[in-house]
Parts: sequence; structure tokens; C-alpha cells
Amino acid sequence: MIIQDPIKAAIWFALDNYAYPDAIFLSERLYAEASNEENLYILATAYYRSGKYNVAYSILSRNKYNPHKSSNCHFLRAKCCFHLGKIEEAANLLVEPINDDLLSDRIFSKEDLIHVYGENASFVAQLLGQLFNKLEDTKASTHYYTLSLKLNPFLWYSYEKLLQIEPSKVDIDQLFNAEKLDLKFSCGRKESIQQDTQMIIDNEQTLVNPVTVKNNSSSILTRRSSRLINSDQRSIKENSSAAKKLVVVDRPVTPVKRCRRKISFDKSKKIVKKNNNENDSTTIQVIPFDIAKNGVKTSERSSANCLIELIKKFAIAYKRLAEYRCRDAIEYFKKLPTNHYNTGFVLSMIGRCHFEMGSYEDAINCFKNCRKIEPYRLQGLEIYSTALWHLQKELELSCLSQELIQFDKLSPETWCVAGNCFSLQKDHEISIKFLKRAIQVDPNFSYAYTLLGHELISADELDNAMSCFVNATRIDPRHYNAWCGISLIYYKQEKYDLAYQNYKRALDISPYNPILMCHLAILMHHLKKSRDAINLLNEATKIDPQNVNIKYQRALIRFSLEEYDQSLAELEELKTMVPKESVVFFLIGRIHKIRGETHLALLNFSWAVHIDPKGSANQHKEFTEPNQTSPEELIIHTGHLDTSSEMSSTPTTTPFTQRSTYITGPINSNYSNISIDMAEIDELIDAEIDEEELEQDDEIDSEYPIDSNATEEDI
Repeated sequence: MIIQDPIKAAIWFALDNYAYPDAIFLSERLYAEASNEENLYILATAYYRSGKYNVAYSILSRNKYNPHKSSNCHFLRAKCCFHLGKIEEAANLLVEPINDDLLSDRIFSKEDLIHVYGENASFVAQLLGQLFNKLEDTKASTHYYTLSLKLNPFLWYSYEKLLQIEPSKVDIDQLFNAEKLDLKFSCGRKESIQQDTQMIIDNEQTLVNPVTVKNNSSSILTRRSSRLINSDQRSIKENSSAAKKLVVVDRPVTPVKRCRRKISFDKSKKIVKKNNNENDSTTIQVIPFDIAKNGVKTSERSSANCLIELIKKFAIAYKRLAEYRCRDAIEYFKKLPTNHYNTGFVLSMIGRCHFEMGSYEDAINCFKNCRKIEPYRLQGLEIYSTALWHLQKELELSCLSQELIQFDKLSPETWCVAGNCFSLQKDHEISIKFLKRAIQVDPNFSYAYTLLGHELISADELDNAMSCFVNATRIDPRHYNAWCGISLIYYKQEKYDLAYQNYKRALDISPYNPILMCHLAILMHHLKKSRDAINLLNEATKIDPQNVNIKYQRALIRFSLEEYDQSLAELEELKTMVPKESVVFFLIGRIHKIRGETHLALLNFSWAVHIDPKGSANQHKEFTEPNQTSPEELIIHTGHLDTSSEMSSTPTTTPFTQRSTYITGPINSNYSNISIDMAEIDELIDAEIDEEELEQDDEIDSEYPIDSNATEEDI
């Protein structure tokens, strides 16, 4: 019969060093030698760590074990089910040992989980949170994510998922409370405490027995694998060593036993040891083991408390980002220690904050710094690529796409970047292909569904696009970009009430987004709620006073309400902010024309034509007859301003650009322009010429009066 403990030690040693085939082979030999529950768990673990979830699941399913005595096997089997997509079965497996009635309420207390799963309760709670989230049971998912953090505040993933559900209900002080920290559930069996205590004892032994060639043969701390060897093997080792007259330092399973055997813990006792048979002696005051152990515990708790305080700072900043309070989030991230601030995670989060606020250049700079520090980090690069898409940086986007494809082809971020790259080149067919590949790589990547939805809209596949947006909201209900995509489809279908409802839902998720407010105001105006639309735009202006699109839309709405003075004042301010935007001058010209100020109208029309001589903004045929264009049609068919110093040359045909708020929050910088109606300008010019000719005729008549009785010959 083979002694099992050395085999177990060899298996864990192989797993620790990523030698999975060797670990599997040894695990099979171990289980063949003794088919018990412990060896079953080791065998399944070897297959699980090698990524063979189906094999591990089959092993655990075919062999019987007691879930109360072997909770590790039960937990591992549930993990396998999760990876294999057997969500309901996984949830039932974890709940069954607590309550056999699977039809009853599946929300259990912390004590229930601890009773069954012991120190693994926090990880079981986290897995239950994931499972119930998949089952769309928000209440149970929130409960278990919260429970996992209360048991183990170091589980950052639980906190991230909790914020995706309802960030306003997350109490950071309750979740990250150092006073309630239990190291048993956050640090496991405290092996580090045992090792630190052993080091203290070894240091004392070194003082008692100075290090020599003889007594230094085994001075290095052993790994976990050595601690698994049983006492019989140690005794064999000791006997063998004694026969060879060599001193071998014993490494027991429990440091306490060795301390009792080697050292007396009498506080008053002094140890006198001769050194190499010399007359000199050394007197040492031995520190009692209990005091040493308590000192190590205090040190570890102090370290854990410091870590909790650091995580709490991250949690505060991340919560602000989850609530889309991006300016506050940036300020909190800046308060982090420098060594943590200059990391890829923080820089990518700050880049996302700038991105949500529409500061694309700042976002790109943050992501560039992130790439310099951590070129291997893929998290957030889909946002980076969309920022490049908005600023039409085709070369940078293409280089980024090639780098990622060479680096990792199994990442959804890689294919999202590639999809954005081809979308910028107007090759929507290939873009759709790559975005579908991103979904194949990770079916739970909500951003890929959103990007694919907008590409399908460009291809006029509205039904498929709607399906993509719905899937995105199913995966992440707080993904407001997808709700905006649904609104866009309803807008194209002229279902303005439904478009308004979905846009309102998006604004509820991101209530501090001025561009969402701007788009919602356009829909409100179309639904004859113009006053409410103006009030909403006023609120948006308070959040972002320099946003020219908000000012422009407000001017358009006032124009449609025939409030020409207020509209003109708004446009005059815009003229100084964006002096190269032709639509501003054209709208000013229309106001002057309505007010009968023909000369000023022609002046502004000529400026508009000078800025846009090719008439690239003349896209809407309905504006060719100015008398047939109502104010309502003007506001609905008007696009957005170009916030850059150069004029936009890529117009669109709807007020919602392809990826405006639905992807980023802020609108695309390449906005469509209001059409410059050349027929209207020609009409004004002809009218002014006619007036000048009449004035000249009147002058001639007054200078050379004609007698009404004169004949043709007299004239």
C-alpha cells in the first residue's frame, strides 16, 4: 500500500507550479489507491485548474459524496456547472445542503452559509450572487453579493457586480468595515500567521544554537506540500538522520507542537547553551509563544485594516463612476496614493470618466498613459477605440487594432476595436463580422452588443439591431447606451412615445449626462412639450455651460416657438464660440429674414455659404422650399454642431448620430448641419435687386417727369 500524503504533497506541488498534466496523472493514481471524498476533490481540482470543466463536473457527478462533510466537492461542482452554463443546477447544488426544499425562498443568512461551507462561505455567497444574477433574481443576487462582502471585504468583483445592480443602495461603510473583519473568512486558515510565528521561533533557536555547517542543513521554510507529509514520515526521517549522526531541523505540521517540544515557555526561564564546547555562554530571555503569536496576529490585522482602508478609497471613487458622477469620480481617484494612481486600472477608469463627459482628447491621453504603463491591459480599450472613432483618428485606431489582434485574439475588446476601425472606414459589413466575433468570444460582453446594434442600424437591419440592444440590457440593465439604441430605433420608426420612454430610462441611469438631456429635449419638443424641453436644456447648461450643442438646440426650440429675440441672442453667443459653423449663420439669417431685415439676412447667408462653399450641409430636400418648412420640422431634422475648431464635413440625416450618446454618453463631434437653402438665398437676392431697380426708376421719374398727355413722339 502506498502512503498517500507524499502523493498529495506532490500533487499540490505540481498544481502550484502549473504542471497540470502531472497533477492529473498523480491525482488519478491517488484516487485509484483510495477512493475517498478527499481524493475525489483533489482529482476534480486538478481537472478544473487545467480548464477541463466538463471532466471535473462528470467526475463529481458520477461519484457519491456527502455534501455536508465534503462541502468543497459541492462547491467545486457548482463552479463547474457555472462554467458549463448549467445555472439552475448550480444554484440548486449550493442551496440544497442548507434547505432541501428547493421551492422555498432561496435567500439564506450568513450563519446558514457558514454552518455548511465554513470558511469558504464568502466565495459561495459570491457564486450565488452570480447565479441569481443570471437567473434575473435581482433581490437574491443583491443579497448574496452583499453577504460575500460582509464576510470578505477583499472580494472586489462582488462590489463591481453590486454596483451594476443598484449603486444608490450600496453602503460603503457597512461593506468595508475594518472593525467587523474576520480574518478566518477573508484570509482562510491563517497559514501566514503560522509561518510568521515559525520564523519567530526559528530566530530564537538560531540565537540559542548559532548557525553552523551542521545545524544549517534545513533552514529554509518549507512549502505547503511539505506540511502535508504525516508524522510517520517525519519519524522515519528523524531516525535515518540520527543513524548518520547529522542534526536535521524538524518541520512539523503545527508549529505549536514543535515549540512545546523544543522550548520551555516559562517566562522566567533562561537558556544557557555552550557554543562549540567553549567556556563562554549566552543568556537569552525567551519570548513566550503566546505573546509571539498574539504579536503576529496584531500585525496581520493591522495590515488587513490598512488594505481595507485602501480598498474603501477605491470603492468610493468607483461608486461615483457607477453613478456617472464622473467629475467627482476623477477627484476621488486623484486622492489615491501615487503608486496606486499610476496604475493601469486607475488610469483606465479616469479615461472612462473623461469619455463619459465627452472629453475625448483627455480620455485618449489617459488610455495612452495606461498603455505605456501596462501594455498588457485590455480592460477599457473598447472605450479607447470609440474615443478614437469619434475624433476620426483612423491611423491610431488601425494601429491599435493590429496590436491587439497580434496580442490576444480571444479577447472581446480586441474585436470591438477591430469593429470600430472598419466602422470608421465605412466598411460596415466587416465591422459587423468582427463585432459578432467579439460576442462569440464573450457572450456576456454587453458593449459588443451595443456596438453591433449601431452597425446593424447603419445597414438598415432594425430588427436585428433591436435584438442586440435588448441582449445588452439583459446582461447589464444599467447599460444606458443600449436603452438609447432602443430609443433610436423607435425614433426611426416614428414611435416617438416609446422613444421618449426609453430615453427617459437612460437618463434615470445617467442623470448627470447633459447630452442625454439634450436628446431627450428634442423628443419632448417633438411631442409638443417645448417648455419642458427648454427647462431640461437649462438644467443641462448648468451641468455643462460650454456645451454648444445644448445652446444650439435651445436656440432652435425658441426659433420654433417664434421667440426670435431669445433665439438670436443664443445664436450670437454661439457665433463667438464656434465661428466656423455655417448652420449658426444660416439660422441667424433666417431670423433676420423673418424680421424683415433683408440686408442682415443676406450678410449672414453669405457668411454661411463662404464657410461651406460646397453646400455639403444641403442634405435635406425638404428645405428647398422654405415656405413649406415648419418650425417643428426644422428642429427635428436639424443636426448638431461641430464642437471642434474645424467645420464638420460629414453630415448625417437625423439628430441622433450613429454612435452619439448610445455608445459614449456625449455626442459624436461630427454632427450634421442644418441645410443651407440656396433657393431661399437666391429669392432674397432677387427681391433686393428688384427693390433697387424700383428705387432707381423712382429717382429717374422724379428727375425726368413724364407728361401723361404727351404722345409717344414727345417722349
